[in-house]
Amino acid sequence: MKLHTAPPAWSRTPPGLAVHPGPPVNAWSAAPETSGNSLVNPHSVNPHPIAAHSVTPHSIAALLAEAWWSEGFHGTGTVRARPIPSAGGCYPVQTHVLTAADGASGRFVYDHQANQLIRVGDTNLAAGTLLVLTVLPQRTAGKYHHRAWTAWIADSAYALTALAAVAARSGLHTTRLRGTPAALAAMAGLPTVADWPQRWPGSAPELAVTALYLGETDATVPATTMTATIRSSVRAPQAIAAGPPPTVPALSAVVRAFTECARVECVRDATVVPVLAPAISRDALRRRRSMPFAAMTAPRTTVPFSWSRELRHLITAETLANRPPGCRVQLLIPADPADADALTEAVDRSSAQTWLRHCDLLVLFTAPRSPDSPPASLVHQLWWASLASAGLLYRAIDAPLRTRSRPVAGWTDARGDARGDAGSRLLDDRILHGLALWRPAAQHPLPAPPTDTKTRR
Repeated sequence: MKLHTAPPAWSRTPPGLAVHPGPPVNAWSAAPETSGNSLVNPHSVNPHPIAAHSVTPHSIAALLAEAWWSEGFHGTGTVRARPIPSAGGCYPVQTHVLTAADGASGRFVYDHQANQLIRVGDTNLAAGTLLVLTVLPQRTAGKYHHRAWTAWIADSAYALTALAAVAARSGLHTTRLRGTPAALAAMAGLPTVADWPQRWPGSAPELAVTALYLGETDATVPATTMTATIRSSVRAPQAIAAGPPPTVPALSAVVRAFTECARVECVRDATVVPVLAPAISRDALRRRRSMPFAAMTAPRTTVPFSWSRELRHLITAETLANRPPGCRVQLLIPADPADADALTEAVDRSSAQTWLRHCDLLVLFTAPRSPDSPPASLVHQLWWASLASAGLLYRAIDAPLRTRSRPVAGWTDARGDARGDAGSRLLDDRILHGLALWRPAAQHPLPAPPTDTKTRR
C-alpha cells in the first residue's frame, strides 16, 4: 500500500480551508482510588534534577513539565509557547505514561493544558517507565489536511528528543521503542483510531506514533517481549460536551495509509532504536522558542566563521547516524549568490514560505524522489530527517552557539515540468524536512574568529 489513498503529502494540491482542530487534549479523570489527586500541578513543578535511583510519578511529572510546560503564550493567542515546537502550533502530541516506580506504579496521562499527571489505570510493566506518544490527528489535519501525517512524525520526533534529553540529564537511559500504532496502543491500554469512536464515544481519537523507554540501567530493552506482553487498563476519557467537531474528509484515509506504512516499517526494521539524546541545559530548553516572523530581517552578506564552523560540526554529528541510503543533508546560505537557484526552488516547494530567504542557514534533509519508493522506506526516511533535525535544534540553542531556529514543514515535490538541468541541485530530490537557523542575537556576541582564516561556507 502506498500513500496515495488521499492526495500525497508532497503533492502541490493546496490543503484547502481550515477545519476545526478539535480539543487540544482529551479530558481524563483520575482513577477512583486517586480521584482528585493530580500528582503535579502548574505551581508545584520540581525544579531539581531527577535522581535515577528514585524515579517516582512525581519525578516523571517534573520531567514532562520541563519538556512540555510554559506559562507563556504565543502573542495574544491561546497556544502556549512551549519548549517543544509543533508544525503550525497545532500541538497534536499527547503523552501517556506507564511506570513501575516503587510504591506508585500505574498508568498515567500527562495533561498538557493543566500541567498535571493523572492516574487513569494500571499496567503490568515490570521495570522502568514507558512514555507512549500519540497524536490527536485532527489537530494537524484540520490545518494541513493531506499533508498532516508528515507533521505527526516531525512533532513526535521533536517531543521524543526533548524528553530523552531531559531524562538523560537526569541520569536515565533512553531507548526509542518502534512499534505499529496498534501494538503501541495495546501497551498503553488505548483503542486503535478505528475502534476509538465505538469504545470511547464522544472523545477525540488518538493515534499511537512512537514510545520512549526510560530505564535506570543501559540494559537492552526487550522490545519484542514488551510489545507482546505489556498491557494496561485505562478509564475512558470524558465525552466532549459539544461533541467531536467534523473531521477532515481525507483524515481517515491518511490515518489508514500512515498506519499501514508504520506496520510495514516495523516488520522490516528492528523495534529498538538508540536515542542520541542531546546535552542541553535546563535554561536553554526553557528559553527555546521558534524564531518570530517579526524578528526576521534580510541576512547580512557573510555568515560568521565561528558560528558556521561549529554548526557544521554539529550537523555532521547529528545527521550521520542511521542515515538511510540515498538521503542527504543540503545546506543553503540565502546570502550566497551561488545558492540562489536552489533557494528559489526551496521557497517554491515550501508552500511559498518566503521568509526562508531571511535566515542565515537553511538545512534541508532530502531523499531520492521516486514514485516507486516503498512506503516503509519513506516513513524511515522521515524519522531520520525529523530526529536529526530535532537533535540539531536542541544542541544548537545552547551555549556557545545560542542559535535561533524554526523547523520547516509543508514541503511539496518539484513542479511537473521541472527538469534536473534547470540549475537547481534540489530538483531530483524530495525534501523531507527543513530547519532554518539564525546566528545569535546581538546580546550574545560570538567568539572572535581566527585572525588568519577567511570566512568560509
